[in-house]
Formats: sequence, C-alpha cells, structure tokens
Amino acid sequence: GERIPTLHEMLAEIAPRATVFIEMKASAAVPSVAKTVKYFAEKEHLGYGKMPVISFHASHLKAIKKLNPLILTGITPPERKSALTNALIRRAVKDGMWSVNPNVRHIRKTFVSAAQDAGLYVVTWTANTAADIRRAKAAGVNGIISDYPDRL
Repeated sequence: GERIPTLHEMLAEIAPRATVFIEMKASAAVPSVAKTVKYFAEKEHLGYGKMPVISFHASHLKAIKKLNPLILTGITPPERKSALTNALIRRAVKDGMWSVNPNVRHIRKTFVSAAQDAGLYVVTWTANTAADIRRAKAAGVNGIISDYPDRL
C-alpha cells in the first residue's frame, strides 16, 4: 500500500542532506534522470556531487554523459572478483567516470589502490555486516553503501 516516490520527490527530500547514488537499470531512464539531476544540481543549487549516477551498464553511463558531461558516473562491475581488473579501471577513466563500485565481497586493497591512483573513487556495496564493513575499511574504499548506515 506504500506509494513509491518519484526520483524528483526523493531527491527533493533526501539530496539536501545526503549524497544519493542513483542506480540506472534501464536505458529508457537516461533522459529523465539526466534532466532531473540537472534540475537539482543547478536550479536547487545542490551540485552534481550530491547525485552520482551508477549502473552495471556502461552504455547507460555513456549515454547520460553524452547528455550532460557534468553528471558524475560510476560503473558497477559484475559480481565476480575476476571483474576487478586494470582493464576495468582504464575503461572507467577513458569513459570519464567518477567511480568504480565493486561488491564488498570481491574488493581487494590492490584494486582499490590502483583505481584511486587512476583518479577514481571506489564505493563498495552492500556492506551490511560488521565483517563486510571491516573488509571495506581495510581495503581503503572512499565510500560504503549499506542498508544499515547506522552500523557504519
């Protein structure tokens, strides 16, 4: 019975107080997400840094960057340790991304350091347990996505 808020409604409520990662799952969302982020960044003076757009699909991120190169983007690699490679880092840099967002179960300090050395932020997901949070912190990530922010 709960009504799901629109992206516009959610950003109006939360973005002034916290950074909101917008995960795009469908290419059809690209134009409306770009328009909404631009509105809040410029008209509501929140800045683009408050609303990075992330996706498992590099094509979605390239499309949103083409519409507005000021939008921060981040690639979320597949849920496999083998996906965390220097090639992923090179592609993220080449595509003008802001971050790489690996699953917490697969992060390694060497990958995090290499990504950061290349100028990327590393934001891991979904660290919900004390062990996951310790793993993320030990790897030196820039940010942690969790269903339980109070645990961080």
